[in-house]
Formats: sequence, C-alpha cells, structure tokens
Amino acid sequence: MFCCNKNNMKEVLVLFCILSSALGGWTPGWGFRKYGGFPANPWGSYQMNQSTVAYFVGNASGMDNANELALEVQLGYVGIGWQLNNKPSHFMHLEKYEIEEAQNLRNIRKDIRVSVLRNTEVATVFWDSARAVMFNNNTQYYWTQCG
Repeated sequence: MFCCNKNNMKEVLVLFCILSSALGGWTPGWGFRKYGGFPANPWGSYQMNQSTVAYFVGNASGMDNANELALEVQLGYVGIGWQLNNKPSHFMHLEKYEIEEAQNLRNIRKDIRVSVLRNTEVATVFWDSARAVMFNNNTQYYWTQCG
C-alpha cells in the first residue's frame, strides 16, 4: 500500500499532478474546461492599472499612508481589507475607515475599482453593524450555531 507522509510529500504531489493531467483531472483552470477554457478578461484590458486585483489590502497600524496609496492606485481593483486601521481604532468602526480609504483612493485615481467587505458568516467586531448584534442580549441566537 502506498502511503503519503512528510518524507515523500513532494513525490506524492508530483505523482498526483502527472496522473491528474494524464487522466484529464485537475490542472490549472480545470473548473473552466467544460466552458471552453478560461473566460475572457471582463475588463477588456491586460494593463496593470485596469486588470490587476488585490484583495484584503490595508494597514492594521493605521490608515494607508501616501506611499501605500500610490502603490494601490496602480492596480485595477482594490479590495479593502478587514485589518484597515484596526489597532488605532481598537478594532471598531471599520465601515467608517473603509469609506475613508475608498475616497482616498478615488481622490488619487477616479476610475479605480474599490470594494469593501461585508461578511455575514464570519462577522466580527470590526464592523459596527456586527458589533451591535454580537453584544445585544436579544440577538444572541442570530448567529450560526454549532453543535
């Protein structure tokens, strides 16, 4: 019987890739195979300032400084991270800082695409909307329950 362990992990991975590829299994882009391959770039350009994406961008020690913002606006799409300004804000009021960060990015480059997080399954105290529900005795059964 063949067994995978820490001593042969590299060989197992190589074998898996070879077999998968030979049998038509997992390869990069496998999920798009049945649709004829990778979809076309939705933004219609491969220029970095139009097609490159960065998610969870943010500085936990404060708002992004001028150097960080200058680098971020070179991208096509910036997903603002949950960690933005966490420490100075004592892990609160993320919605306020996300808007401020998005405005800072848009003030530098009007056509940049920006998104913010709104997570309902793994919500946390960073968002005031989640904090209000978390610490309200009337909504303790609102959250997904385990057990």
